[in-house]
Amino acid sequence: MTIEKFINELSAKGISFSFVDKEVKVKGDHNLLTNDVIREIKSRKDELQKFFSNFNQQVNVGHIPPAPEQLNYPLTSAQKRLYFLYEFDPETTAYNMPYVVSLKGQLNIQRLENTFSQLIQRHQSLRTRFVRQEQQVFQQIMPPEEVPFNIHVHEEVPEGNIEELIRSFVRPFD
Repeated sequence: MTIEKFINELSAKGISFSFVDKEVKVKGDHNLLTNDVIREIKSRKDELQKFFSNFNQQVNVGHIPPAPEQLNYPLTSAQKRLYFLYEFDPETTAYNMPYVVSLKGQLNIQRLENTFSQLIQRHQSLRTRFVRQEQQVFQQIMPPEEVPFNIHVHEEVPEGNIEELIRSFVRPFD
């Protein structure tokens, strides 16, 4: 089987991998990561590394340098449009993307909070807010510890109340 076909088959199963210092890191459902799959990944490690190395060279994606650190950043055109729509109707939730997850089994809330905290720390877009100063709107990046974040756990919600509960969490931007 070609390396491309092997990668596609793994990807279709939700199995992905990355290389960190020539070490292969595999991610995916542990039930699908059978000993045979792991053995084949290990046996094809050099092939995989070569494929991704060649792929990265072919893509030749340019590096985008980070913006210099400052208090206020100008809004992008898309952000200006969204802010205009927000000012027109501050109570709308049309551009929000709420997401609800239903989990089965034991939930380790501390681990979930730590995971989201790491995401918030790593991604500035999750810490960005809009501020108005002297008739202009800017974006500011908040320090990770200032980002309000809450996990709401609702155990065994009756089937008829699920939609109502979900709607109660959908709110306009604040």
